[in-house]
Amino acid sequence: TEDLRVLTWHAGTGQLESAHEIVVPLPCAGADLSPDGRVLACFDLNYELSLNDVTTNVRLFEKKRFPQPRVVHSSFGFFLRALRRTGVSMAFSPNGRYFAAAYHERGEFGNGIPDVDEAVVYDLTSKVAVPISGGVRRLMSGGVSFLGDNRVLALNVREPAKSAVVALPSGEVQETV
Repeated sequence: TEDLRVLTWHAGTGQLESAHEIVVPLPCAGADLSPDGRVLACFDLNYELSLNDVTTNVRLFEKKRFPQPRVVHSSFGFFLRALRRTGVSMAFSPNGRYFAAAYHERGEFGNGIPDVDEAVVYDLTSKVAVPISGGVRRLMSGGVSFLGDNRVLALNVREPAKSAVVALPSGEVQETV
């Protein structure tokens, strides 16, 4: 990707503190930057989700084929699939420790095609993916938004009234909203 830069400015003085060129192999279809400006999350055109260190261009984490694309047998089927996609939701916790990404695609129950639910949580401090259960993954797949440094609001696409607040790193559902 050309001309991808992260500039850090001092809020008090208005002075430029740092400037970094970022190199990712493919353009990001979706991107997010950590609160401290040190990590770039990128969802690229090959369905690859990655976390990249802004200063060194080192890839910290990657999840290939996120989400797993389905085989489409017709252009009309592709059009219908595009209408059902909610897109990839990405967020960093306010303190920058956790990164969460989620995706949901409605299935075609009449044709036996199930929903696709995918979610991942990565701990940037420990440098490990946080294990999440299938139930929490389904909850998070509708979208994620951090409510604090270790609490995430997980949007239940199927039943919005059953959306929940999930604690990290335990994955414990603290409350439904």
